[in-house]
Amino acid sequence: MGGRIGDRTDAFDWLPKFRDQWDELLRVDMNDLPLPDGQRNQVVIFKSCYTESRFTGEGEPPGNPAGPDKTLANYKAHMTALLAELQKHPEVLFVYITPPPTSSVVPKERLWKYLLKTALGKPHAADVMAMQGSIARKYNTWIVAKDGWLADYPLKNVAVFDYYDVLTGHGKSNLSYYAPPDGDDHPTRAGNQAAAAELVPFFNRAVRRAGLVP
Repeated sequence: MGGRIGDRTDAFDWLPKFRDQWDELLRVDMNDLPLPDGQRNQVVIFKSCYTESRFTGEGEPPGNPAGPDKTLANYKAHMTALLAELQKHPEVLFVYITPPPTSSVVPKERLWKYLLKTALGKPHAADVMAMQGSIARKYNTWIVAKDGWLADYPLKNVAVFDYYDVLTGHGKSNLSYYAPPDGDDHPTRAGNQAAAAELVPFFNRAVRRAGLVP
C-alpha cells in the first residue's frame, strides 16, 4: 500500500502486526502519517485482499497460526490466536472485513496457462476455482457463526463484516457474484454498491454494541 504500517496485510500478517505495531496502528492516519499528538484511533478496520481466498486445501487441525500454507486449518489457527491480542485492547473496536471472493472467470491472459496445465494432467482451472470457493465458504461461515470464531470471546470489541458473503450474492455462488467479464478479481461497481449499502448500517450497529457512542 505504499506505507510501512499499511503494508503486509495477508492472512498470516495480522497477528504479528497487532502484536508488534500496536502503538503505531493507533496513532496512524493515512499510511505512515501520524495523528496529531494526543489523538488515537478508536476503531481499527482490517482486511486482506482476494488473494487470501485462494486456499490450497483444508489442512490438518489444529493448524499453524504462522502459515504459510493457505489452508483452512492454518487460517483458523491464526484468527484464533489473534483474539488474544485483540482482547488486550477492550477500548478499541476491531472490525474484521472478510477477504473478498475470487472471480469465477478465467482471465484471457492466463487462459493458456490453465489449458497447458490441463494438457499436462493437472487439475482443471474450474476444479481449482471450485475448491477454493468451497473452502472460502467454510472459512467465512466459521468466522460469522455463533459457535465459530467469536464463540468464546468475552468482549464486544470485535465485529465481522462478511464482505465475502455479500460479494457471493449471499450464497448464490462460492465465487464472486460480481465478477467483471474480463476475469478481474476486483468486484464490479454493482458489487461495491451492494457492500456499501450493508456496511453503513452494520458499522453503526458495531459502534453502538462496543459502547463507543450512546
